[in-house]
Amino acid sequence: MHQNKIIGEGFTSIHGQNHAEVNAVNSVKNKTLLKEATIYVTLEPCVHFGKTPPCADLLVKYQFKKVVIGCVDSNPLVAGKGIERLRNAGINIIVGF
Repeated sequence: MHQNKIIGEGFTSIHGQNHAEVNAVNSVKNKTLLKEATIYVTLEPCVHFGKTPPCADLLVKYQFKKVVIGCVDSNPLVAGKGIERLRNAGINIIVGF
């Protein structure tokens, strides 16, 4: 969301393909808006390499202004580490809504 307008959206693809964050970023035409944007995600962005690269790294790369996270990922490979990575990059985080 940028200036109260939805500029992109995404959902998780089938197993082993893009997560929602990747699809949302890819759907945005003007990526320069992302550093002033808020992204809303249901689950904490991942920080480990599996079948896809870490989503938290993508959000840091595009310097999102804010990330609103529905819930912390209970997977021990993530479990708060995504939030920590985003905060360490200076991104404003809101968790649990």
